[in-house]
Amino acid sequence: MGSYSWFFYILSILVLVYLSTYYLRSNRWYIFSFLTVLLITPTRGGVSSSYLSPSIVTFLYDIILKTSFSTITLRPLVISSITFLICSLVFFFIKRKFFQKKDL
Repeated sequence: MGSYSWFFYILSILVLVYLSTYYLRSNRWYIFSFLTVLLITPTRGGVSSSYLSPSIVTFLYDIILKTSFSTITLRPLVISSITFLICSLVFFFIKRKFFQKKDL
């Protein structure tokens, strides 16, 4: 994908994820961020390929059309998901520890 296609892909993902989480009350921003990370994570199209494509789209393409299961396209998705979850937990505990509601 070229630079313009990545720009429009990221823009459309942000709009669609925002609209899908618009009516959620609790944990709205965590779900928005997690879905954005999942859908925007790039991977190489193949082992010897140099072009980047969205990891989840490439994985679904491999499963549905090529009927082959390859973990190469899943590695960036797993790494970014775990990194996001760890950062979210650290942020949650720091927020909980330092910004507690105090009774007056």
